[in-house]
Amino acid sequence: MPRMLLFLAIGLLAKVSGLPNGAPRETCSDLIPRHPGGSLQSSYPPYQVLPAAGRGRVRLILGSPQGLAYEGFMILARDIDTGEFVGEFTNLPDSARIVECIQGVKNGVTHTNTNKKHNLEFDWEAPVDYEGTIIFK
Repeated sequence: MPRMLLFLAIGLLAKVSGLPNGAPRETCSDLIPRHPGGSLQSSYPPYQVLPAAGRGRVRLILGSPQGLAYEGFMILARDIDTGEFVGEFTNLPDSARIVECIQGVKNGVTHTNTNKKHNLEFDWEAPVDYEGTIIFK
């Protein structure tokens, strides 16, 4: 039985005003906001993704150490060496939904509304035979 090696590298998220129903599938390629009036943030983001690892599953918490609220977000899991999408997101709260960056695969997660959010939690599951390093962006 192959032994899974899972190392997590965490990509920080930039604060942006969210689209009301979440990021579109096209955002998977570059994570650039596509809403009117959106711009890229050049300062250090005040939000972080905190992982709690388990067997093939990682619980992610999206929040701010300063307790700041956020409205919109998108998170993807990619292999750090190949850039390929890896794994699937599960156990989403009501204020989050799946984005299928690859059709039929639950490999992205985004918001469902622009309500203020704090410390959302969801799970990411690795493929059974995956060995590598993941970065969450």
